[in-house]
Amino acid sequence: MSKANLTGANLTDVKLDENNLTLLDGTILTNTIMPEINIEIIGESRLEKVAQLLKHIDPKSQSRILAIHSMTDSIWWDNPPGQKFWEVNQELIKRGISIQRVFILPEVPTPKHLQVIQEQLNSGIEVACICHEKAKDVEGYCWDDTNLLISENLSVPRNSFTARRTMNGQTESGYISYQTRVVETDKSIFNALWEKSEKLSTEANIQEQLANLNT
Repeated sequence: MSKANLTGANLTDVKLDENNLTLLDGTILTNTIMPEINIEIIGESRLEKVAQLLKHIDPKSQSRILAIHSMTDSIWWDNPPGQKFWEVNQELIKRGISIQRVFILPEVPTPKHLQVIQEQLNSGIEVACICHEKAKDVEGYCWDDTNLLISENLSVPRNSFTARRTMNGQTESGYISYQTRVVETDKSIFNALWEKSEKLSTEANIQEQLANLNT
């Protein structure tokens, strides 16, 4: 199945390999009705697979991206993987696919934090921010060390997926999941975090908008 074009195919009853990774190895899955699979995957490999899936989104599918990114420890977007992923984000915006992103920030954001946020706002991404202390209890889950991205396909719901990366000390865990239950759970948590966050506007100074971030 590797490197196949499965646009619009129905894979509901397809039996896959043990870890399901071959399905994501260069395969085009545009509007594909996916089986209920969950793939445990970490590191740059997970990021590369997610970027590949995002590139195959059909602009006509009424898809949207919901994302949470923790920027409490480092400015990931400056690293080569982050820069490549940012290029994918920019391409999605150009193709008319909306992105909402919550940034989890330290109590006192640095100028570099503000630069990243401003750049994403200016690109057309809807941005909200929350202090990492407030992100430690969202629906009973600690989100201050977690990144999340949900690709929601409103035209072909079974093509929706969620990808999560969690750091527990030096231990990383993560997955890409097409399981409806997991997608809906992650979407619910995103919505809860979005509601608790400060929504930003390009019409006002970012530093002033974040003045009450930790109050």
